Amino acid sequence: MIPGFRKENPNVDVKVEGRPYELVQWGEELKKRTSPYDVVSLGSEMTAAYAEPKLILPLDDYIQDEEIGIKEADDYNPINWEIYKYKSTDGTERTYGIPTDVNATIMYYRKDLLKEHSFRNPPKTWDEVAEFSKLTNDRPRMHGFLTQLTDWYSGNFFVNLLWDFGGDIFDTRTWELTCNSEEALRTLNFVKQMHTNYGVPGELNFNRFAFNDYLASKGVCAIAPCMYGNGVPQNPSMSKYAAVIGTGLSPAGPGGRYSMMAGVGCVITPRSRHPREAFMWIEYQQRKELMRKFVEETGQPGRESALSDPQMQKLPNARHFQTLSDTFKDKGARTKWNLPEEYEVEQAIGEEVFSVLVGKQLAKKALESLENRLSSIVEN
Repeated sequence: MIPGFRKENPNVDVKVEGRPYELVQWGEELKKRTSPYDVVSLGSEMTAAYAEPKLILPLDDYIQDEEIGIKEADDYNPINWEIYKYKSTDGTERTYGIPTDVNATIMYYRKDLLKEHSFRNPPKTWDEVAEFSKLTNDRPRMHGFLTQLTDWYSGNFFVNLLWDFGGDIFDTRTWELTCNSEEALRTLNFVKQMHTNYGVPGELNFNRFAFNDYLASKGVCAIAPCMYGNGVPQNPSMSKYAAVIGTGLSPAGPGGRYSMMAGVGCVITPRSRHPREAFMWIEYQQRKELMRKFVEETGQPGRESALSDPQMQKLPNARHFQTLSDTFKDKGARTKWNLPEEYEVEQAIGEEVFSVLVGKQLAKKALESLENRLSSIVEN
């Protein structure tokens, strides 16, 4: 994309530096206000953490600018804008990021195993997931259940299920802690049961690459019911089992069906000497006519017209796009809490859930510990 941008803007130079997603050095640079970058890709869940201390710039004026603003901004599903909004302590809500690469939790499943076990449709509830996992579980040849359970991922998985089971970490109307509830206890015990009975050995150390390995390369998992979307499992050039892997909305629980929103958006740092030109680069990447190029480079576009385009969905890494599109439009699509203390909150949740999964403490004790830790974090 850089040559096209330079041709259109010969007086603006662009240099792109790639860093691994897990690398947090650039985040520390933002906090210390030493970042050398004009534009940074930021995980959506960290919007408030960087917006409240003014470590990233509000972009509303640029978004609405008649000359350089985002064209056809209503082509994005509203929920994908919401994850980059933050209402600061002065009561003003502003937009701090552009939803360049969007995501949500969806379900992956083996279509051939559905047929083999006489399921007409993919599981729609967590009870059906448990039934399907039990029927397909034949370890070590086949595991009935797959997810990512390193501490941060295990916390995400727990929270997503907690919503489905009718609970939450906070009462978002009053911001009182609700993490030590009957719904939370039932959820955490269910997570432990699914992992113990049907999970893949080693999934306590899984990142997204290991997930793809077991589902797409080794083919030893029947269902991954609540995973962030990516194109590898259904990509014929990267997956031995692409032809028999399907996707669908994540399952529902007694409290409803919810999908956890996520993504990576472009933000502008306060140290940028050329914020207007930086936004011009962001806008250029997001033009409708360039979405195919963006997808070919493995992006998951925020634009609904690209996600739901049948021709786009034929690309090898875009077979799950319709499911993402359906998820973003579903009433159960929701964001996390978008707190300034988001990192510390998520870290605490992940560590306490992980301690239960590895047998260090019982679920009830972990939830009591979590309540105490979050009370200290939020009050401070």
